[in-house]
Amino acid sequence: NCFTLSEAVDGAGKDYQSIFGIIIGTGFGGALSYKKEIIEGANQIAGDWGHQPLPYPTKEEIETKINCPSMNCGRPLCAEQFMSGIGFKDVFNQKNNTNFSSEEIELNTIISNHIGLPNEINTYVSEGDSELFKKLSSERTESGITITSSGFYGPQGRQLRLKNRTQKLNNNLSSFQHESHRITNFEMESSALFSLGKALGHRCATICLGIANRPNKEFASGFDKDMVGLIKYVLDRL
Repeated sequence: NCFTLSEAVDGAGKDYQSIFGIIIGTGFGGALSYKKEIIEGANQIAGDWGHQPLPYPTKEEIETKINCPSMNCGRPLCAEQFMSGIGFKDVFNQKNNTNFSSEEIELNTIISNHIGLPNEINTYVSEGDSELFKKLSSERTESGITITSSGFYGPQGRQLRLKNRTQKLNNNLSSFQHESHRITNFEMESSALFSLGKALGHRCATICLGIANRPNKEFASGFDKDMVGLIKYVLDRL
């Protein structure tokens, strides 16, 4: 109501008598204004179509069998369960048999599109434990996303005679930036350890020693002492 009234009084609808406002965010709703006043209706829900059934639902939408958890709704095919942040998340997780947050789904999609992966490669995001992350962070560390790809040659962007389907993989990873997120590490194990660890009730985080700059083809040598130092650092922080 506040959003619609604001637009009706001095916003995009100030030159019109009838205004129908729609908002899609965490939830999904709307409101109706006439002559710069909110029309509430007999049940004080005029214009709020967030809890109305989807018009002309598809077979796929019907088969989701998602009911609205709101006590004053409870309808199957409630529009808010499909056209909202929470709705997008729930439908995605049901369709893909996952349990991702909205943020993880969004970040996963953005990274996949930036890298340019083939459609048949299904990616996922697994978040590290926030408390462990804080304990391991200091002025000596750099925070970022660790990308995991199981396999040593092609999946890591390497190639011998056969060309990879994901050309310039390492360059695309290093150029990624979304808000405060950037990719700082590329290896073969972390995502599996995170997923298995969470399934077993463990808290997981990754801390790695950088030994190669793949885009520039620069590689460190004699880093055994540094690896021992990293192990000691982690144990001291924990």
